[in-house]
Amino acid sequence: GGDAAPPWRGAAGRGAAGLLAVDISFEASTHGGLASSTYALEALSRWPELAPMLLVLKELLCQRGLNEPFAGGLSSYSLLLLALTALLQAGVDPLERPLARPEHRPPLGEAAAAADA
Repeated sequence: GGDAAPPWRGAAGRGAAGLLAVDISFEASTHGGLASSTYALEALSRWPELAPMLLVLKELLCQRGLNEPFAGGLSSYSLLLLALTALLQAGVDPLERPLARPEHRPPLGEAAAAADA
């Protein structure tokens, strides 16, 4: 035997204390989470290559501790956009018409500053 494969740690969903890690999001006028979710689901349905590609990338990031955005890693949505861009640049065509761009909403700090002005 050579080097042993690193243990698979992805999708376990339990932290060191045995608690399930969750991310809670509240609907607000400046929150684009619902539009982002719709965009992600549409992209996954149009590029069958995307889901397995994301699973491999997420596992690699997890093995290196780069899967948590608050700790300097990539969010799932950022990884989706990165992988989708790679597919598009490689010339992989969607199964249907191209996706419309998601509606852009300014970050919360910019929206608050604009409201104060």
